[in-house]
Amino acid sequence: QAAGLEVIEVVNTDVLNVRSGPYVNYAMVGAAYRGQKFVCTGQAESGWYEILYKGQRAFISNKYTQKLSSDKQFVQIRDTQWLNVRSGPGVDYAMLGAGNEWDIFECLGQEKNGWYKIKYKNGIGYISGKYASIVE
Repeated sequence: QAAGLEVIEVVNTDVLNVRSGPYVNYAMVGAAYRGQKFVCTGQAESGWYEILYKGQRAFISNKYTQKLSSDKQFVQIRDTQWLNVRSGPGVDYAMLGAGNEWDIFECLGQEKNGWYKIKYKNGIGYISGKYASIVE
């Protein structure tokens, strides 16, 4: 990860409002769910985190989030609305589920064919490197 970019995760609540500014009186622009991860681009004086939400600048309360270790590497789905998560590094492997554009996963490595090995739910999955990139 590049200096200054961190990944945060929603905790302590099932659903968290995403807002256009760093306080509850700003317009709601969406929702974040427990376990969902975001690129954090800053922190407002109110303590709220500035994040990238569906590619746009937005804010979520710091009371319901935690910063993830900077020692970890993360990968984000890009350039597709959804992406299959597979049991191995290729389309011939079983589908375990799917991720949406902008979803972030902890990256455990990259295979020679470009597929990323990720933490998925309580196990391991793989996503195509054609539609994902390392968070930098």
